[in-house]
Amino acid sequence: MEDSIDDDVINDAVEALENFLFGKEGDCGEKLFIDFAKENKEHFAKANLDKSTENNFVFSELFKTFQTIYEKKLEEIINSCGINSEQFYKGLSKRCEDDDQEIILFVDIMNEIINYNSFIEMMANLVNKV
Repeated sequence: MEDSIDDDVINDAVEALENFLFGKEGDCGEKLFIDFAKENKEHFAKANLDKSTENNFVFSELFKTFQTIYEKKLEEIINSCGINSEQFYKGLSKRCEDDDQEIILFVDIMNEIINYNSFIEMMANLVNKV
């Protein structure tokens, strides 16, 4: 595949990722987050109460596990749009350099989801709902 990716392909991938991240039905981000919170409820239920070193280690390991699952899912979605992750992220980077505010906001949201503190807070909140 060539290095330069058409903006329409980047837009298709962004739209597919947005549908996943913000969708409420089927195979969506919310389901991924809720399923992970359910599987690890006993750890995340203590997230806001117990800041011990032992739990920080557990949370770090859970975060790494979640990152792997999350990144794999994003890669599947990107690949389904006919490009690879490297091409997609290069395209996003160029659009950010061009000051595309919609893409900048999208990148900020994607980065916030994989922020450690945001992850722990999100999971601690989700366990109260599952």
